[in-house]
Amino acid sequence: MWAERRGRRELVEQALNALHLLKRDVHYIVVYDKVQIIDEYMR
Repeated sequence: MWAERRGRRELVEQALNALHLLKRDVHYIVVYDKVQIIDEYMR
């Protein structure tokens, strides 16, 4: 995926969004070394 320009851009955008916009235990949790997204509409 890194060799493909479009795929590389999408990965970078997702990583930056995760780094700057998502908060642990609010938007996602880590369970057994795996990330799980928290669905705010399922609460």
